[in-house]
Amino acid sequence: MKLAGICELPWTTLRDVCRAVNAHPSEVEFDYLGVNHLGWLYQITAGGRDLVAEYARARKPEAGFPSADLVRSCGGVPLRYLRLHYEQERVVEEQRRQRRTRGDELELLRRAAFRAYRAGGRRDVRAALEARPAPWYRHAVGPFISSLAGKATRIPFFLSVRNAGYDPYFDDDDVLECQHAVDRGQIRRLVHSAPDSPHILQLAARFVRYERLATEALIGGGLRALREAIRMHPWSEGVPRPDRMVREIVDFCRGAAA
Repeated sequence: MKLAGICELPWTTLRDVCRAVNAHPSEVEFDYLGVNHLGWLYQITAGGRDLVAEYARARKPEAGFPSADLVRSCGGVPLRYLRLHYEQERVVEEQRRQRRTRGDELELLRRAAFRAYRAGGRRDVRAALEARPAPWYRHAVGPFISSLAGKATRIPFFLSVRNAGYDPYFDDDDVLECQHAVDRGQIRRLVHSAPDSPHILQLAARFVRYERLATEALIGGGLRALREAIRMHPWSEGVPRPDRMVREIVDFCRGAAA
């Protein structure tokens, strides 16, 4: 069985960059490195233009994440979920001010949606769908299915698959988010080159290593493997009680299995 994850964020982020610098996505060359929605677009060019540099110059302080300084220091454009990495303290403070956790919000949305699906009318279902936008269907899943069915598209698709020699910096069994195209119903990987920025490569490698260790721990590696995985994750640096996180994860898994 061939399986792959799919993410719309690299594509929608590339469109945002192009819009900011008055370029058309179909005329742009780019590269990308990421894992599980955490990635960077880099080497974005069009007709000799360095669009990463142009995008940094176009960023205003009020534009939010990513800042111009961050784009320059990265040598690329980070996806929005990397705000959790680059602005950790601010994000944690924002989360602490919320009345509910994100998990609780999603659970409430799930319950409301299933109520609408089971017993609601068209208006109820539409309201439930609008309460939880799902842009990945419009910008990734839908076009991907259409292209496999033979509809021509120039949209790149970002699929989570085995590296399998795609990037020599990573092991073959490492899972990376790789850019693909679909031609006449056939999937092919786009040409890839490593980022010039050591920062992107090294941080991506830590995320990839964490994913591998976490998978091994969940399959049956035990507490030691789980502890090692948590310590590997870049966001665990400075966490005073990693062992408490391990215990909470184990207790949750046991409760879910009961």
